[in-house]
Amino acid sequence: MTKQIPALNCPLYGVQLIEASAGTGKTWTLSALFARLIVQKQLEVKHILAITFTKAAAAELRDRIRKRLLEVKYTLEQEQPNPEEVVGDYLYGWLQKNGGKQLGIDRLHNAIVNFDEATITTINGFCQGELVEQALASGMPFETTLISDTAPILHDIIQDYCRQQWRQAEPLLVNYFLSKEEFSLSSLYAFVSGILHQGQARVLKPSFLFNGQLYQQTEQFFNKLQQLWQKQAQDIIQLFYQHKHTLNGNKYREDSVTKWLNALELAMSTGLMELLANDDAQTAIHKLSYSTLQEAVKKNNPDFPQHRFFDGCEQLAELLAKTDKQLQLQGIAFKCDLLVHSGKALLERLHAKQAQSFDMQIKGLAKALTHADTGQVLAQALRQKYPVALVDEFQDTDNYQYQILQHMYLQAEARKQNCALFLVGDPKQAIYRFRGADVYTYLKAYQQVAEQQRHHLNQNQRSVAPLIHALNTFFHQQPDAFKQEKIVYHPVDVGQRAHSPLIDNRESSQANYQPLRFIYWPIEKITVKEQARDWAINSTVAEIIRLLTGAADGQVLLGERAVEAKDMVILVRSHFEGSLCQAELAKSGIKAALQSNKTVFESEEAEDMSRVLAAFAEPHNEGKVRAVLASRLCGATLADLVTWQANAKLWTQHLIRFQNYHKLWQQKGFIVAWREFLQQEGAIARLAQLPQGERILTNFLHLADLLHEEYRQRAGMRQLSDWFLQQRLEPKNSVNGELRLESDENLIRIITIHQSKGLEYPIVFVPTLWNPPDPTRNTPFYHQDDEAIFNLNPELDEQAQQALRNETLSEELRLGYVALTRAAQRCYIHWCPYESKDSVKNSPLGHWLVEGLTSLQKLQQQAPQLIALQAAEPVELPMLKINNQANTPMTVPSAPKVAWGYRLTSFSSLQQGAKALQTDYEVLEIKDDEGKEIVLEYEDQEVQLARFNFAGKKVLATSVGNCLHKIFEHADFTKPVADWQENIERQLKAHGIIASWQDDVVHWLNEVMQARLMPNLRLSQLSHEYTLRELDFHLPLNQFQTTALIRCLQKYGIAVGELPYQTITGFLKGSIDLVFQHQGQYFIADYKSNHLGHQLEHYQADKLHETMFSHGYNLQAAIYSLALHRWLSSQLRDYQPERHFGGVFYLFLRGMNVHGTEGIYHWQPNLKLLDELVDLLGSY
Repeated sequence: MTKQIPALNCPLYGVQLIEASAGTGKTWTLSALFARLIVQKQLEVKHILAITFTKAAAAELRDRIRKRLLEVKYTLEQEQPNPEEVVGDYLYGWLQKNGGKQLGIDRLHNAIVNFDEATITTINGFCQGELVEQALASGMPFETTLISDTAPILHDIIQDYCRQQWRQAEPLLVNYFLSKEEFSLSSLYAFVSGILHQGQARVLKPSFLFNGQLYQQTEQFFNKLQQLWQKQAQDIIQLFYQHKHTLNGNKYREDSVTKWLNALELAMSTGLMELLANDDAQTAIHKLSYSTLQEAVKKNNPDFPQHRFFDGCEQLAELLAKTDKQLQLQGIAFKCDLLVHSGKALLERLHAKQAQSFDMQIKGLAKALTHADTGQVLAQALRQKYPVALVDEFQDTDNYQYQILQHMYLQAEARKQNCALFLVGDPKQAIYRFRGADVYTYLKAYQQVAEQQRHHLNQNQRSVAPLIHALNTFFHQQPDAFKQEKIVYHPVDVGQRAHSPLIDNRESSQANYQPLRFIYWPIEKITVKEQARDWAINSTVAEIIRLLTGAADGQVLLGERAVEAKDMVILVRSHFEGSLCQAELAKSGIKAALQSNKTVFESEEAEDMSRVLAAFAEPHNEGKVRAVLASRLCGATLADLVTWQANAKLWTQHLIRFQNYHKLWQQKGFIVAWREFLQQEGAIARLAQLPQGERILTNFLHLADLLHEEYRQRAGMRQLSDWFLQQRLEPKNSVNGELRLESDENLIRIITIHQSKGLEYPIVFVPTLWNPPDPTRNTPFYHQDDEAIFNLNPELDEQAQQALRNETLSEELRLGYVALTRAAQRCYIHWCPYESKDSVKNSPLGHWLVEGLTSLQKLQQQAPQLIALQAAEPVELPMLKINNQANTPMTVPSAPKVAWGYRLTSFSSLQQGAKALQTDYEVLEIKDDEGKEIVLEYEDQEVQLARFNFAGKKVLATSVGNCLHKIFEHADFTKPVADWQENIERQLKAHGIIASWQDDVVHWLNEVMQARLMPNLRLSQLSHEYTLRELDFHLPLNQFQTTALIRCLQKYGIAVGELPYQTITGFLKGSIDLVFQHQGQYFIADYKSNHLGHQLEHYQADKLHETMFSHGYNLQAAIYSLALHRWLSSQLRDYQPERHFGGVFYLFLRGMNVHGTEGIYHWQPNLKLLDELVDLLGSY
């Protein structure tokens, strides 16, 4: 089995290139290589460099590698290897032949302990760190500021240059610039930034020869013709219409003639600039030129009558053509000059600020490594620090980044020093050229690596077997699948990962039947792109309705449950296309979450939040309070405001509430004031009822998260308000401002194909792969003889045009491949025979389906069990009607009435001695203190682990505890904690804890799950069927006296504090966090988030004993034990406490770790104590 796994077979030296198709486990491979390097090559974690291309990917890679090290260590610690843990099993066998497994355990232990020293980062982060650390060798200044987004600086540069150049340019030229969209600030920025990102590309510029007299000649001639028109316009028009019947009616249709003449009249009354800017007016000049009129005269008709104006139009048309061409060339010349100026000015401004951009850092390190005097010294220093490097998503690299790797690892010195470089990527998924990535760099590296050093991952773990076979069949039909001979589709095999089957019993009882489905347009060809797009969206929604309807009837299943909306995603080409899909779904009553390209600071909610901040900061300012009350958050009408203004008492109540929000902000922080505001004003329920309410709520919660995170850095109200204002003024510069998906509710997902890379979904819809791209939409870019070229010539020769078409189509094909490989169970693709100037043959599907629908029919005949064809005409979409009976949530029946005098109490109430007040109601409940707001106040000091500061200073203790409880309540313990990401993110958000804690929580809880509760017991071993979460109980009390309970517990040596005297008849309620079965025994586990100190030693046994007493947990443990004892007595026929009752665990989560027993308190109750407690509490 290991022979097929490059991660276990490839050598740990030299350059190894691993090509990984979609879903074949790039990250798994990298983590396995990392573990091998630790165990087999005996490297410390600080000597392994792992690089990827986004911060999110780096965070995920860090977590996956750490988890891999823990899993391998656990496998090696067992008496026998575990074949299911492939990496651990492989290293188990290797260690037995090479010094024994204890060596491997020790190495892994050191790696885990020192894991914070690991350099797992982005290419930018690596360059930044090394340029600073190796400042002398790299020639870089010791202190520089990193500017992650240079867009505002570049915008200013472009604006300043345009203002300066246009002020002194010909008025005609300036008018041309102002009338063309390509010279708008946004278009010029896209032009400049697009070329600067591809820093290695050559720019081809046209030669410029300008006629300095042309504009003057054109203007003089126009003025003469204008005078003639103004004098004889009526005669000219009359002459034209008298003889119009002699002209070809198709060339001079009545409606067109009217439009031309109206535009001509406007231009002749306004001036030459209007004529140059008005296409219809220029068409009129051409159509009224004498030669054009004469050519249009029908046969057997006399020549069209002559007039000086018609002759003048002939000459003006020639001058306009020359003028337009020269304006176009001068426009190109201007853009070329702007490009040179912008690149130079950007560097100058950054140097003036003592700052660097990401591009500067990468180019700076590449340049430093090639320096004649110091390059070798720097390369040697980097190799000594990082003898091995792992590069993820290598297809997204560029030439400068590859130069860095070449000088570090592809030199003779690197081979002598036994260095290693692992390049992992997939050229078929190279879709980020607009960010500067260059797939040709990957292809060059592939050619430079010897064949024996090339490896292929060929087992797809993402998709079910039938879908893998269907995609192999689909891509096999076109040998040139990616319009690039060096990029080849290799058929993939089925992986080991298990998947829930998708079954539609209305079609077949066969699992995953026809997983690749083509929906096609069955009528005539479509020539209007918008009509084709609307059909694709319409048929997508129709199929979603069909699936959800079948699911509601119990016919469409994913595993053992019905398919849900959240199982489906629509992959779109643009955010505009996504908004059309969302709107079409909404017409049928289907909610969808659309991931936007805007930031949350550009939303209406940001405007409302700014009003809230102002009112909180100045509650005495009645105008600011009124503004919030009148917003969507509070929903006050004009009549409400008038009424309150007239009633001083009512108005004062509102002002007092806002004064309280102000105080809460001062004392406990913004997030506490915000939560109180939402509750007091009933804002959440109000917003949820609005159209797009889910979107609105998500935006508000997102803004509150960002404000809370920033509040930790900017405690003052004014500072926080100023920061928020700055984010709204420059929203694109905001960090973490990208709009979040609406919620984790049951929603259809809509995302762009670019955003979907690396993700997977059960059911995927790809509606518009038939849509051909426009090669001329952006600056022409292509490769010729492996050289990247931007061609700015106004007219491309045939060779350049073909190269541009191939380049554009090749990237579109890679984008299509990414889209088709996101599905786990089923993928829908739409085929539309759209025909226009941009033929469907130039689209991804058109390239793959050479014969169009015929190719699809052949595919379906070739693999009828795998591929389906569905004809779909446009239909009127119905509202989704679902029988909800099958999905009715479980409800708790209302409690029966209890006789007067009975009380419902709790552990906390017993502690506090709370007394029930008798009311008119027969059922009485005493609330415990577990919901009491307590603020964690501990010093900011150096801590051993991030968990000791979770979730930061001045955070409600109950928020922390409740958050952790909810995470465990909804977690699958047997799955890696890395797979809990969605659950963790949801709970952090729900409990007002900023999302930046997520990675720390994952690392922390991973240790909790691997901590040894007993020598043979970890939480990670507990499958769901052997656990009960949040087990509620009600113990009957009959004339129960608290003093008797204290005496009973003390009799058996249990340290408890004194309880106020009470006599209670009724019920004692409680809820146990976790009850689990292990090896025939039943245990209680209670999670505690108590902060006992900043070091693990503060969670050792003596400290836990003190905490159990001081917090009354000994009493709680006794009550929980009695509850479980009674429950087991009723559930197990042969219940024997000494055999079945395993005891109680109190898990102080902040102290738990994989190396020791800190944070774990275990208590085994005396069986006689349990019997006495049963007698003491009575029975009913």
